[in-house]
Amino acid sequence: MGRMVRKQFYIDEDLESALERYSAESGLPQAALVRTALERFLQEVREEAARSEAWGQVVTGMEEAAALPPRASGRTWKREDAYPGER
Repeated sequence: MGRMVRKQFYIDEDLESALERYSAESGLPQAALVRTALERFLQEVREEAARSEAWGQVVTGMEEAAALPPRASGRTWKREDAYPGER
Protein backbone atom coordinates (compact mmCIF):
# COMPACT_ATOMS: atom_id res chain seq x y z
CA MET A 1 0.00 0.00 0.00
CA GLY A 2 1.33 3.41 -0.93
CA ARG A 3 1.30 6.65 0.98
CA MET A 4 -2.00 7.34 2.73
CA VAL A 5 -3.98 10.45 1.80
CA ARG A 6 -6.60 11.86 4.13
CA LYS A 7 -10.13 12.16 2.70
CA GLN A 8 -13.26 13.50 4.30
CA PHE A 9 -16.79 12.56 3.26
CA TYR A 10 -20.31 12.38 4.60
CA ILE A 11 -22.37 9.22 5.15
CA ASP A 12 -25.90 8.88 6.44
CA GLU A 13 -26.73 7.59 9.92
CA ASP A 14 -27.59 4.08 8.70
CA LEU A 15 -24.19 3.69 7.05
CA GLU A 16 -22.52 5.09 10.15
CA SER A 17 -24.28 2.55 12.38
CA ALA A 18 -23.41 -0.32 10.04
CA LEU A 19 -19.79 0.79 9.80
CA GLU A 20 -19.48 1.05 13.58
CA ARG A 21 -21.08 -2.38 14.03
CA TYR A 22 -18.84 -4.12 11.44
CA SER A 23 -15.79 -2.41 12.89
CA ALA A 24 -16.63 -3.64 16.39
CA GLU A 25 -17.44 -7.17 15.16
CA SER A 26 -14.35 -7.53 12.99
CA GLY A 27 -11.91 -5.60 15.15
CA LEU A 28 -10.85 -3.65 12.06
CA PRO A 29 -10.69 0.13 12.00
CA GLN A 30 -13.52 1.88 10.20
CA ALA A 31 -11.01 3.39 7.78
CA ALA A 32 -9.80 -0.09 6.79
CA LEU A 33 -13.39 -1.20 6.12
CA VAL A 34 -14.04 1.90 3.98
CA ARG A 35 -10.81 1.31 2.02
CA THR A 36 -11.74 -2.34 1.41
CA ALA A 37 -15.24 -1.39 0.24
CA LEU A 38 -13.84 1.27 -2.09
CA GLU A 39 -11.24 -1.14 -3.52
CA ARG A 40 -13.96 -3.75 -4.22
CA PHE A 41 -16.21 -1.18 -5.84
CA LEU A 42 -13.43 0.09 -8.10
CA GLN A 43 -12.52 -3.49 -9.07
CA GLU A 44 -16.14 -4.10 -10.08
CA VAL A 45 -16.12 -0.90 -12.14
CA ARG A 46 -12.92 -2.00 -13.94
CA GLU A 47 -14.33 -5.48 -14.60
CA GLU A 48 -17.57 -4.05 -15.98
CA ALA A 49 -15.60 -1.71 -18.26
CA ALA A 50 -13.56 -4.68 -19.53
CA ARG A 51 -16.73 -6.72 -20.18
CA SER A 52 -18.28 -3.78 -22.00
CA GLU A 53 -15.17 -3.35 -24.16
CA ALA A 54 -15.08 -7.07 -24.99
CA TRP A 55 -18.75 -7.07 -25.91
CA GLY A 56 -18.18 -4.01 -28.11
CA GLN A 57 -15.47 -5.92 -29.96
CA VAL A 58 -17.83 -8.87 -30.49
CA VAL A 59 -20.54 -6.59 -31.86
CA THR A 60 -18.04 -4.83 -34.15
CA GLY A 61 -16.83 -8.20 -35.46
CA MET A 62 -20.37 -9.33 -36.14
CA GLU A 63 -21.16 -6.09 -37.97
CA GLU A 64 -18.00 -6.43 -40.07
CA ALA A 65 -18.86 -10.04 -40.91
CA ALA A 66 -22.41 -9.08 -41.87
CA ALA A 67 -21.05 -6.39 -44.21
CA LEU A 68 -18.94 -8.87 -46.18
CA PRO A 69 -20.29 -9.75 -49.60
CA PRO A 70 -21.94 -13.16 -49.77
CA ARG A 71 -19.99 -15.98 -51.36
CA ALA A 72 -20.88 -16.27 -55.00
CA SER A 73 -21.25 -20.02 -55.20
CA GLY A 74 -21.54 -21.09 -51.59
CA ARG A 75 -19.73 -24.24 -50.63
CA THR A 76 -18.01 -26.20 -53.36
CA TRP A 77 -18.17 -29.66 -51.81
CA LYS A 78 -20.79 -32.19 -50.89
CA ARG A 79 -21.06 -33.90 -47.53
CA GLU A 80 -20.35 -37.23 -49.18
CA ASP A 81 -16.96 -35.86 -50.34
CA ALA A 82 -15.87 -35.59 -46.71
CA TYR A 83 -16.47 -39.29 -46.09
CA PRO A 84 -15.02 -41.22 -49.02
CA GLY A 85 -15.97 -44.88 -49.12
CA GLU A 86 -19.13 -44.42 -47.04
CA ARG A 87 -22.40 -44.47 -48.93
